[in-house]
Amino acid sequence: MDNYTYVCDTLPEAGNICLYNVENHPGREDMTYLNGETLPYIDPWDSPDWYVITPEMERQITNIVNNAFSVEQVEMLDGRKFNILFYISSTNGSITDVYFNFFTFSPYVNIPVGVFRQMEVEFKSNIVFELTDEGKKLTYCDMFWWDCPTNSRDDTLPTPGLPFDGSGGGGEGNVQTGPRGSIATEPMRIEK
Repeated sequence: MDNYTYVCDTLPEAGNICLYNVENHPGREDMTYLNGETLPYIDPWDSPDWYVITPEMERQITNIVNNAFSVEQVEMLDGRKFNILFYISSTNGSITDVYFNFFTFSPYVNIPVGVFRQMEVEFKSNIVFELTDEGKKLTYCDMFWWDCPTNSRDDTLPTPGLPFDGSGGGGEGNVQTGPRGSIATEPMRIEK
């Protein structure tokens, strides 16, 4: 697309698609302490104490997701969720990388890449985390959750309980489920 390129990694054995900007930092080493010490095991469903998520920030994130999708796209998605993963700078709390994951058989394969790009740009431009002392000791922080856009654009609506709530359109620029690491530039063809 103009001024950006997305990579579409497909994991056929898992039925999963990972979509991300080629400028992300794929292959980044595992998260460790800045001194090289390994992190202890952390249950991925436990919310780590690395950053602060305020109710206002939750509303901003929810609105970014909701506003990226058209009313027709939300209806097509029919309540199905997708996964969003942030890599967060442990220096200043900014979002450095955004990854989107969804199943190969989900309607998200019919959403144009530009929708994901819009979310990425807005997350990076508008969301900055306040880091805790623990978060500042890491090489980077991460945050992930499952979300589903709605047709609501109301700032007063409840948020999805970021980062872990425990619940688990055609045309040019759609996600292409090509070989692992392929560039997503062509409309996807769904074969039944």
